[in-house]
Amino acid sequence: MAEVTTSRKSSSQSSQPSNTNSGLLLTGLIVLVGAIAFTVPIMLRSSQKPIVAVTPIPTVGTDTTPTPQATISPSPQPSPSVVPSPNDPSKEPIFSQGLQLTVGEEKLEEGNLKPNLIKSYTFQAKEGQNLKTELMGDNITMTVVSPDKEKLATQTAAWTGKLAFTGEYQIQLKASKGILETNFKLKVLLLDAEAPPTRIIEVNPTTPTTPTTNN
Repeated sequence: MAEVTTSRKSSSQSSQPSNTNSGLLLTGLIVLVGAIAFTVPIMLRSSQKPIVAVTPIPTVGTDTTPTPQATISPSPQPSPSVVPSPNDPSKEPIFSQGLQLTVGEEKLEEGNLKPNLIKSYTFQAKEGQNLKTELMGDNITMTVVSPDKEKLATQTAAWTGKLAFTGEYQIQLKASKGILETNFKLKVLLLDAEAPPTRIIEVNPTTPTTPTTNN
């Protein structure tokens, strides 16, 4: 019996160092795995190179792109208006031009005109004023039109008359067909209304009479 007890003690004593070594080995393995798990991410981060964004720097030099230049357009000059004639059945185009008249002063206009065209001189006049017009030139006539579009004279070379309305009057010039061009001279005279004559009453002084006496 004593031998059996001694053998059990010796076996238990021999197993204790083996268990201790196994525990140490397991602990070391755990520490090694932890160290590897901690070290690997650090190594990966250090191995990655930082990405540097490169911003292009504009070069200072001669720009080959042409700079747009501002252009100044000349202002259009007023030209005579062209309107269809309201009084001409052929609807020939009319070149309208304003005419500045001074009462009592004769206005002279010169020019040339082609056929199938009408040149209209417009002016302002008052009721009661007198108008005198005279046209000189070959193969050309004139028509005088009142503000209410009534023709005071048609295809004539001269006209004189008293104006019945206040407003814009027209003197329309038209060249005859079959010619290339004709020259003309137009005289226009506007006069104020004539004042009615003043009636003068003459009063003769009476001669005093001397009474006579009969003797």
